[in-house]
Amino acid sequence: AVWINQIKGAKSLSDATGAINAAVGLGNMRMSDMVSALQTGVIPAFKMAGLSFQDFAAGLNVMTDAGVPANLAATRLRMGLALMVAPSKLASKALDQMGLSEAQLVAKHQALNDGLSKFGLNASDLATAMTKPGGLVNALSMLKNNIQSTGLTAQQTEQVIYKSFGGGRTGQAIVQLYSQLGRLSMKFDENLAQQRDFAAQVVAYHQTAAYQIDTAWSNVEVTMIELGKNLAPIAVGFMHAIQDVAQWFDNLSATGKKTVEIAFGIAAALGPGLLI
Repeated sequence: AVWINQIKGAKSLSDATGAINAAVGLGNMRMSDMVSALQTGVIPAFKMAGLSFQDFAAGLNVMTDAGVPANLAATRLRMGLALMVAPSKLASKALDQMGLSEAQLVAKHQALNDGLSKFGLNASDLATAMTKPGGLVNALSMLKNNIQSTGLTAQQTEQVIYKSFGGGRTGQAIVQLYSQLGRLSMKFDENLAQQRDFAAQVVAYHQTAAYQIDTAWSNVEVTMIELGKNLAPIAVGFMHAIQDVAQWFDNLSATGKKTVEIAFGIAAALGPGLLI
C-alpha cells in the first residue's frame, strides 16, 4: 500500500520495503504494529501534505518510543496534518474516516490559524514549509523559531500549541513532536540511512552464490510446473485408456476372462525369447 500511494521516499516496492523495515527497527513496535498504523490511512495524508515516508516514520518512532501504540500515533499524526493543510484538499471520505464534517474541520483550521497568529504564522505557512526539504522537521523548526521570539516559557508554548491544534490527543501529539524536535530530526536521518543500508544489502545479496542458486532453482521449478501442465493431458488420457481396458475385461464372461489370462500368460512366457 505504501509504494502504491507513491509517497516520496517509498515510490518503488524495494524502497517501500526498505523504508518500512527501517521504521520498524527504529521504533518501539513490531511489523504487525506498523501494519495497523498503515491501515489508518495515514500515508495518503502525508503524501497530500507533501511529506515523505521518512517524515511519517520519524514521527511514528518518536511517539511509539514514548509508549503510544502505533495505530493511535498514526491516527493523531493524520489529524494534525489535516488541520495544517487547506480544508478544501481533504476528500469527504477522508473526513468521514476521521469522524469530522467539513464544517468542523474548517472551524478547527480557523482555530489553528488564530493560535498561530500569536507567533506571526498561519496554517498555510506550516503547510508550505512541509513541502520543502526537511518536511515535518522544517515546519516545526519554523514554528519554534517564531515562538522563541515571543519570549514564552516552555510550558506556555506547549499550552498554546496544544490548544491551537484542538487539544485532546491530537494536540498532545503535536506538542510531543515539537518538544522532541531534535529527536524527530535524528529519527528522520536514521530512517533514511537504514533504508539506504537495506537497499545496499539487497544489491549485495543479489551478487551472492546463494541468490544465484535460489534464482536458478526457481527457474527449474517454473519449468517443471510448465512440463507438468503439458504432460497432464497425456497422463489423463493414459489413465482413461487403462480404465476402458479394465471395464472391457470386467464385462467379459468367465470363459472370456480365462482366455485373456491364458493369452497374457503365454505372452509373458514367450516375451523374452521373442526379443532375442
